[in-house]
Amino acid sequence: ENQKQAPPVPKKPGKSKPVLGREKSNDTVDKQRQEARKRLMAAKRAQSVKQNSATESADSIEIYVPEAQTR
Repeated sequence: ENQKQAPPVPKKPGKSKPVLGREKSNDTVDKQRQEARKRLMAAKRAQSVKQNSATESADSIEIYVPEAQTR
């Protein structure tokens, strides 16, 4: 999702324009990075909570890694 939101960056820019283009896009890129970081941290927190509750009961761990799918 994060990569789709980022504007496509041309790999072969012009001679004098890329500097201006980069300065303009930097603000949006920074904002997107901050939003992505917030989402990532929130996901990590949620994941750690799930892992903590999963380690308490052994049943959920067996369901989480079925042998039939790994083979």
